[in-house]
Amino acid sequence: MINQRELDKAIQIVNRAAANKSMIAALSGILINAETDKLILMANNHEIAIKHTVDADVDEPGKVLVSGRLLSDLVKRMPAGDVTLKHDAGGNSLNIKGTGTSYNILSMRVYDFPDFPAIEGDANYFSMLAAELREIYKHTAFAVSTDTVSRPMYTGIHLMLKNQQLSAFSTDTHRFALKRFDGQLSETEANIIIPTKTLAEATMVLGPDDPVDIIWSTNKIAFTTPNTYFVSRLISGKSPDFERIIPQDPGTVVTVSREQFLTALERLSIVSMERHKDFCLNDTVMTVKDGVLKISGTSREKGHAEEEMPADITGESMEIIFNGTNVSECLKVLSSDKVIISLVSPKRPAMLVADNDDKFLYVFSPVVRSVPGMEAAS
Repeated sequence: MINQRELDKAIQIVNRAAANKSMIAALSGILINAETDKLILMANNHEIAIKHTVDADVDEPGKVLVSGRLLSDLVKRMPAGDVTLKHDAGGNSLNIKGTGTSYNILSMRVYDFPDFPAIEGDANYFSMLAAELREIYKHTAFAVSTDTVSRPMYTGIHLMLKNQQLSAFSTDTHRFALKRFDGQLSETEANIIIPTKTLAEATMVLGPDDPVDIIWSTNKIAFTTPNTYFVSRLISGKSPDFERIIPQDPGTVVTVSREQFLTALERLSIVSMERHKDFCLNDTVMTVKDGVLKISGTSREKGHAEEEMPADITGESMEIIFNGTNVSECLKVLSSDKVIISLVSPKRPAMLVADNDDKFLYVFSPVVRSVPGMEAAS
């Protein structure tokens, strides 16, 4: 017997690892293991696997495997109060009984369920709050590559732990997003690449205040709390030396309202963006001069547009072309009133930081095409 709300919560957690479509029925199932005073729920789709433990009154230990989707849809809609689960092994069904309700759903063969993956070999670990994992995902996921064929190592989020500082970053080679965390207590050094979807699912499963142990070996990583064990494969490869990517000695520094800059970029993109079958162009010319930041864009199909806004500018006047979508996606994840843009030259990458977060930075490359009156960047 278990409270409906607690059972529903546990099912929603593990069901994220149940396959939506699979030739193997067991991969779409949730395995329920009833032990003394607890239920252990598991799902495994061979990409990620989740195990979650919840307190329950257990009269008779046992295991049953049922459809994750069916179990989730049913328990979510059951009346509040206690729910009783009873497995009829002979009838191949699970009885789910609540206040005024009783359902029998078909079960699957328990031995078809895959073994839960374990971290093998010499494991490494460090700890952090789940809220910090959410910060990593929020500030880096937007910059990952979507090219899963030729550049798989850029489709994940990189974690580098060194000298008790954790650096998390992503890049698609045209842009680079970095979030740092100081004060990690572990002496462990790490250089691993986590699939972006894995981190997304982990942040949904773990409560923001949960302390999380992060354990990894050569090809797997696990996020663990006292009640939840979330394991996934790692992307093979080593992270690049990201420090050399960060621009140094800017000739021009621009401080501008984040909201005003974002709104202007989104409005400009209505005209400047050109959608093609496999890609989008959003060439945006930024000019900084005499206390004004001006952006403009031209489309052969739609016309020309310009936006101007006040800015604090130090250094020389400059003009640079960049992908407006790449910059607006970064601005959307920030919460600062102002952002600071550092420009080295029209041909060199630029850097953007928030005025309220010295642990985050974003680097974006200039566009290689040319516009009238401006030399092409490289």
